[in-house]
Amino acid sequence: MLVLSRKLHDAVRIGDDIRIQVIDVDRGKIRLALDAPRDVPIFREELLDPKTFRPSAVGNRCSEKLCRALDALNRIASMESPEGSMARAVLAEIA
Repeated sequence: MLVLSRKLHDAVRIGDDIRIQVIDVDRGKIRLALDAPRDVPIFREELLDPKTFRPSAVGNRCSEKLCRALDALNRIASMESPEGSMARAVLAEIA
């Protein structure tokens, strides 16, 4: 396991396709932006079945369209632009 320290807006790359950036640090919570190809599944670990490491019934709560919309919103939020700022604000409201 590799352990890294990162500051706000610092990023880490995994291979050529995956980028993880610290986008917010507030009262002990860290928000990460993950940018990866669509074919790379990304799940919060607590939503995975601990025996199979596959999405559990709890993790399947959102529809495929909603998950794609949230994915797009997260990609926009990682941009340094007015649109990115607005997307971050929306994500903060629904978190």
